[in-house]
Amino acid sequence: MPQFVDDATGDDSLQHDFVYNPLRVKDLTTNSSSYERFVAAPDDDTRYVMWTLLSTVSAISGFFTLFVFLAILSSKTTRSQPFNWYLLFLMVPDFLFSLLCMVTCAMNARHLRYYSDWMCKFQQFYVTFGVMGNSYVNLLIAYQIHKMLSFTARRKRYQPPIIRTVKAHCLLVYVFVGLWAMMGIFGTPWDPFYTAPSFGFACLRVQYDDQQRASPYIFWLLYLPVYIGIPLGIILYAAIDIWWRSLFPPMGKRRLLTIYFGRLVLVFFIMWVPVFIIHFILGQDTIRPWVEWFGTFWGHLQGCVSTGVSVMKPDIKLAVSEFFCCSGTRLSSLRNSLFTNRSSCFMGFSSFWGKQSMDIISQPQQPEARSKDPVETESMGEDSEQGDKTLPNKEEKSIEITFDSNVSIQIIHPTLDGV
Repeated sequence: MPQFVDDATGDDSLQHDFVYNPLRVKDLTTNSSSYERFVAAPDDDTRYVMWTLLSTVSAISGFFTLFVFLAILSSKTTRSQPFNWYLLFLMVPDFLFSLLCMVTCAMNARHLRYYSDWMCKFQQFYVTFGVMGNSYVNLLIAYQIHKMLSFTARRKRYQPPIIRTVKAHCLLVYVFVGLWAMMGIFGTPWDPFYTAPSFGFACLRVQYDDQQRASPYIFWLLYLPVYIGIPLGIILYAAIDIWWRSLFPPMGKRRLLTIYFGRLVLVFFIMWVPVFIIHFILGQDTIRPWVEWFGTFWGHLQGCVSTGVSVMKPDIKLAVSEFFCCSGTRLSSLRNSLFTNRSSCFMGFSSFWGKQSMDIISQPQQPEARSKDPVETESMGEDSEQGDKTLPNKEEKSIEITFDSNVSIQIIHPTLDGV
């Protein structure tokens, strides 16, 4: 970890100088190392605008992705399809990355610096988890699509993975990327990298100064390939192989499924490749804070764009529509039960009907069968017929009151003829 010495006091414990008192872009020279260029920050006014814009974009992307995630979970139809679970696991890193970045950037903008050294390390953790989690789940999707098309071309039956298998694979990915991201929180003496605010506004893992020659080689040959190079390479190979062998199906559901997930993979390339070109290639030689900020801004849009493409799937679109309008089966039953409870409360306030009327308000019921006494049954004859003529006839008149198409109340009022 870099050590900094205070010339006035001789204090050599300023290990986090790039967090609290960062090197400024205006202080860079032509002889500055690539490490210094990578961590140099613009002025505070510029960083305030950068953090405010990033926080706003992250909030929009995060809440939109979370909304679609909950919509898919609320629909039994969408939950029953294994490939939709890939979408769910693809969205988790996206909305976690966006919502946490919203909070971090808002706190940084308020204090005009990173709130703490721990916050910088934690940002490195969730950024790494979000990017790597999204990359490796896309890798699983590309593998399944390539396998399905290869089996179809060889006229072999393709068996989609069951939901339990999808969950197991994606959870293993989460464990792997989580452990990889935690290396930036718990620094070790043999750690070849340092967690610092890249370009002054986004904490990432950066290589040490050029004096330590081992660090750049490990960074380019080990860290970046594992970080995103391996999934990018395998996904690119799968896409080229599908095109080269003409595995694309001519028609049917598999063609539609391939087009749909192909769009997601295309979004992955379009959104993440420019970010890494700007940060790790152009960023080593340029001193343009807004160019680097645009790369970060472009990466923050990835979750929103990927989720928007996911909604193009018909069943996902229907689930989102039902969730938004509360028109799904489970949501409708919940809404109706709540309305019924409100109607019951309304009935309780209707005391002007009087006690007798309230006693006879009930739901429609079938008249109970009257049990006859054995003696009366045996003596049925002229006496019973005569008795029927002398007693007035009973009738039940009902009035139906409708409050809504789903709730109706029937009032049963007994009357006697001639009374």
